[in-house]
Amino acid sequence: MSQPDVRRQMRIRQTDWGDAVRIDLNQLGAHLPARGIQGATWSEAASEALRDEWSESQNVALCDTMTEVAAGIGGGFDSFVEWTVLHNKRYDGTHMRNERRNRFRRGYRAAITTLGWAHSRTSLSTCIQAVGYVPKARATFHQAVWRPESLYDTEFMALAPAVVTRFGGGRQIHLSGVVAWDEGINPLFEGQPERQICHVFDLIQDVFQEGGGSLADVVRLRPFAHCTKIARLIRAEIERRWAGHPRPVVMMSDSRRFGDPPSLYAEIQVMGVMSDNDEEVRHAETQLPAGLPDEGALRIRRSRARNWELIQVGELRAPPDAEPQREAEHVTAQLATVFERLSLSRKDVCLTFAYVSWPETAAAFPEIVSQAVPMDSVHVLPCPAMPELDARHIKVELTAFRRVGPATTAGPENPCLHLP
Repeated sequence: MSQPDVRRQMRIRQTDWGDAVRIDLNQLGAHLPARGIQGATWSEAASEALRDEWSESQNVALCDTMTEVAAGIGGGFDSFVEWTVLHNKRYDGTHMRNERRNRFRRGYRAAITTLGWAHSRTSLSTCIQAVGYVPKARATFHQAVWRPESLYDTEFMALAPAVVTRFGGGRQIHLSGVVAWDEGINPLFEGQPERQICHVFDLIQDVFQEGGGSLADVVRLRPFAHCTKIARLIRAEIERRWAGHPRPVVMMSDSRRFGDPPSLYAEIQVMGVMSDNDEEVRHAETQLPAGLPDEGALRIRRSRARNWELIQVGELRAPPDAEPQREAEHVTAQLATVFERLSLSRKDVCLTFAYVSWPETAAAFPEIVSQAVPMDSVHVLPCPAMPELDARHIKVELTAFRRVGPATTAGPENPCLHLP
């Protein structure tokens, strides 16, 4: 039986943030074996034990690869702050929890959101996007798990409720997918979608206030909604809560099912930037360039710390009347417009994150969009149809940065990241 090749489509993007190097590890994951023993199909050939062995080998290969990529610039497995995991068949989540628990340094876990949400025709077993930071020599840098009092703990899942990364005058905050759980990990407000969605946003707001910030410090939300009705509730709640604040970039999925009837209606992955002690972070929502089809969904957020500026853009969509095969071209042209408006260059791009609901288009999208962004920045999730897009098939989120002040220029110091 073939061994899982998790590097077949892997892309590695490194960007220099002054005091640290950011790693975006994209398209990490194996395809399901097409044939098994003696040419028989996978289902006919493989016993359950053999299938489990393949799944466990896949998890080991995923973690080995993450460790090796970070080690290449002086980091390690603990360098990664955020994982977004899409899984399909033969992904053993229980084994992966144990695998990463054994690999994380004592006291550290990453913010991880895991989605059973792949397109039915994709051959991927899993597809991971991971973000990490490796400090440079003599840089002031701290990265650690944060357990907010206002949020349930997720140690039993071998992931962090939140991770805080501090350098260059700002604190980046990554939250694992937030859901309506109580301290005992029991769903709250079952059968009451409005109250449950409101509670999830209460948790997010409480976390940022507990950290000394506010909703203005929330830069990006990736909600995974039970259905289009729930997606609309989420968007309405965002408009209500962020009135008077710069609004976050929202990358919505209304494709995920949470059971029928669901006990949970939504899960929201969160990223924000907060001031660090007396170091101020300034946030702004930039006016959109003329001619982009925003439909109320497009935002451009800028967060400026002492030594760097984070720029977040999304959702980029094709016009409603675009031909399906040309949607990728439309989005690529929009990226070029955004680059001109913000005076960005290709080297500024960290991540180009896309949901694509046609497998054929998902395969072609990286080549097309690389006309505007570096190929190694592109991460594509082949997902089910997204009803909120009204028969369209692509939506894109962009992360970019600029160095804006004095920065350390020496290379990485140690083979492993030292945590406080």
